Amino acid sequence: MSNDELEMIRSRKLLEMMKTAAKKPAVKQRKSERDELKGEKERLFAAVLTADAKRYLDKLRSGKPTVAEKIENAIIYIFANRLMNRKLTEIDIMKMERKVEGVEPKIMIKRRGEDKSLDLAEAIKKD
Repeated sequence: MSNDELEMIRSRKLLEMMKTAAKKPAVKQRKSERDELKGEKERLFAAVLTADAKRYLDKLRSGKPTVAEKIENAIIYIFANRLMNRKLTEIDIMKMERKVEGVEPKIMIKRRGEDKSLDLAEAIKKD
């Protein structure tokens, strides 16, 4: 290899190293901003949720992260716009979960002497 080729390779390597070095601080800054935002969310949730609701939301976050994220965004919206003036309970979070998932409420009927419960619609059709 000639000196010119070696010099070209060195300059390319140096440019690559400079680009990666320039990206590292930006990545660290974004990570610190995300951590700070996460901390602010946690402080907000501690202030506006009961202990049971907080536990349920944490459990939901580990099991259904997309549903939990939508609920978190809704909670932030509700309290940022002052649409509610009380703490949310576990039941409120459960209701929000059902709305996000699109689960309709069901009325179940269990007749005496039968082991199986029937949905109200099924019971009406059966009779």
